Amino acid sequence: MRSLSVASLFTSALSLASLGHATSDTCDSSSSSDFSEKCSGTFKTKCANANYPCADISFSKSSSTSSTVDVTLSFSADNCLSTDYLSELKIIGLHSPDVSTVVLYSRNSKVYDIEDTCNWSKTLTLSLTDNCISQFQIQYDWFSAGADSQPSSWTYASSYDYLIDCVVLLLLLLLILSPHLLFKI
Repeated sequence: MRSLSVASLFTSALSLASLGHATSDTCDSSSSSDFSEKCSGTFKTKCANANYPCADISFSKSSSTSSTVDVTLSFSADNCLSTDYLSELKIIGLHSPDVSTVVLYSRNSKVYDIEDTCNWSKTLTLSLTDNCISQFQIQYDWFSAGADSQPSSWTYASSYDYLIDCVVLLLLLLLILSPHLLFKI
């Protein structure tokens, strides 16, 4: 699998897709094969400047229609704790014909769809509006709802979100040219 930096991903997406500036507030609806996002700015979340583990997130596009795109999101991180400490893991803010929140793990709701907090994948159906996909978040909550207490070795926040924004969604455009890409958040 090829690894790309955030900067090279933007450069590649912009040059290959001829989309113009990545921080545009509008989407290019001129081609039904282009996937882009209504972006309010550049990629907002970087683990080096935040209090959560760095993660690799990759997307594989499986199919699309004029109004939706199916993608498999694969998540991989280092320095995770076991599910003994996890309260809830969910994908929130989805613009989907099915749901706006996908719960992958929840002690309160008794949902246990993942076994490894560091490595998991989920196929999502996302809605397209004028060939745009809106941002969403991956949210981790630890140490509550009956989960084990925070170990002294844990140096991160007890709750954090990975914001999936412009960079990831420009990646969908590149998936037309390459079926598997990977980048570091």
